[in-house]
Amino acid sequence: MEKGRGSMSKTIAIMATLDTKGEEVKYLKDRIERRGKKVFIIDMGLRGVPAPIPTDVTRDMLAEASGSAMAVVEKKVRGEAIEIMVKGIAKVLRDSYDQGKFQGILAIGGLDGALLASAGLRALPLGVPKFLLTPIAEGNEKFGTYIGTSDMIMMHSVIDILGINQISRKVFDNAAGALVGMVDMNVVP
Repeated sequence: MEKGRGSMSKTIAIMATLDTKGEEVKYLKDRIERRGKKVFIIDMGLRGVPAPIPTDVTRDMLAEASGSAMAVVEKKVRGEAIEIMVKGIAKVLRDSYDQGKFQGILAIGGLDGALLASAGLRALPLGVPKFLLTPIAEGNEKFGTYIGTSDMIMMHSVIDILGINQISRKVFDNAAGALVGMVDMNVVP
């Protein structure tokens, strides 16, 4: 078994825009920890004030890894901000995984979140459990832009990711359970 990847120390990363998805990240974190896993939180937000959740990788760290500063990203129009941040997200995710900081990742987000997250997920090696939960997976969107040639799983959230309710609770529980199960399989590239 590889160092840092043993069953006792398994960690699942949760990646989201913490300015809009704080409640959902707290819920997923609780569900994953109840299943005996540690959680590594990554904030990929572009604007707004992040929820007060202990974060392992901040949006400022992602902007810096892309060769920019968050103050610069926040002033850019949406498309330009995403273009800057995806470089940092891909680099930081790959480096964090290579350093053994997580063994699987669950990303949540709407259109912007899916664009940001998918760039990072595609940077991870084949076999690393990677899961994107998003409302854009309803079938009208072409998935090639998001998935490319990676082995990520994209799951439809059924409704917008806007809080915890009767529907989102079931969807989030299934996503968390799927990631925990994949990480427990010990598939290592």
